[in-house]
Amino acid sequence: MNPISKKNDFVLTENKRFPEPLTSLKKAENSFQNRNKIIVVASSKGGVGKSLISSSIAYYLTQHNKSVTLIDLNLASPGLHTFFNIKDPQKSTKQIISQPDIDLNELTYETSIENLKLICGCSDALGVTEMVENTKFFAPRLIESANKLFSDFVIFDMGTGLSRVEAELFLLANTGILIGTPEPTTILENFGFLKLCVLQRLEQIYKGQKKKVDTIKEAYVSYNAGINAKIKSMIRDLNVKKEPRYYNDLLQFFPEYIINMVHDDSDYPYALAIDVAIKEMFGLELKQMGAIPFCTQMRTTIKERQLNNLPI
Repeated sequence: MNPISKKNDFVLTENKRFPEPLTSLKKAENSFQNRNKIIVVASSKGGVGKSLISSSIAYYLTQHNKSVTLIDLNLASPGLHTFFNIKDPQKSTKQIISQPDIDLNELTYETSIENLKLICGCSDALGVTEMVENTKFFAPRLIESANKLFSDFVIFDMGTGLSRVEAELFLLANTGILIGTPEPTTILENFGFLKLCVLQRLEQIYKGQKKKVDTIKEAYVSYNAGINAKIKSMIRDLNVKKEPRYYNDLLQFFPEYIINMVHDDSDYPYALAIDVAIKEMFGLELKQMGAIPFCTQMRTTIKERQLNNLPI
């Protein structure tokens, strides 16, 4: 038994060692409050299989009689439309930025999979990332628009890198899923993303308290042991009842984690490394959703654009 299979919702069989797909989403269906269940799939590192996993979750949900809209928010190099053989899309997320009040239902494309729609990403908008970063209230407005989509679930496939907007969307989602691979650089960059999320949440909580907000702003640019002690103190101060607990409830932050492209047992500790780091630095728990073995069939499936043949 590997160390991950003891605490997640996947089933790793003895012979195939391949996970049963995302059963936790099915279990969680009744716990969401909104009509649309917003799922954000993120990673600070490119090439970790984020778009593939977003598509796999979407496909899995459609097989359980749920309607899904996938939104490609990779503003640098979007690729979800190629999964569904949509060439040169004329409607894209660019219009969300240029037309803030647009009905997202007008931007969707039907796909070959029943009950699965796609809003394509845009790669032709010079400076579009800067436009998003400078657009006030972009994230909450986008979530509000997504809740008006004619779908049971809305899945955002995010871009890569550290972005305040992406962190805000991750915080606003019903389910935030972080994707990693068994590489030290991926662990470090994804931990940086989680740290950004924590700081943004604290900035929201302590809005108007200048001294604490100044400390949080300092933590964005210079993080050291002294700053970390102050940040942990701010989190502990939220525990009014002083009960022993993880601080996820206090911050209303419940990130989930999938490690992808696992080759053998020696890769599993990488999934736990980020878990240990987030506990030590902030007292937070990172839910391990499971591990996905490296699979050449997936690469072939993507090239052939046959999503329904994914080995999930």
